[in-house]
Amino acid sequence: MSTKRLQITSFICILLSVAIELADSQGWLDFGNPELPWGISLGFVLAGLSFNIKVIRDFGAPAKARKSSQRFALAIAVYAFAVFALEVI
Repeated sequence: MSTKRLQITSFICILLSVAIELADSQGWLDFGNPELPWGISLGFVLAGLSFNIKVIRDFGAPAKARKSSQRFALAIAVYAFAVFALEVI
């Protein structure tokens, strides 16, 4: 996959995670099991992060794409900490 396609896929994964978290917190969907949306959302976050890491580790990727993937990976990490780590507390 091209770097642009990987970055778009990563962004879509994060949007799906945000949508699931929002649907769960607002009560729009009833998942039945309270841990199910948490697990699905975490899965999307990890998938999105892995796509960005693939771009960062690709030696043939342009420097601009690498830097934007590094910034987005940092944003994903902050989002994951805010949503998942603070939810446990």
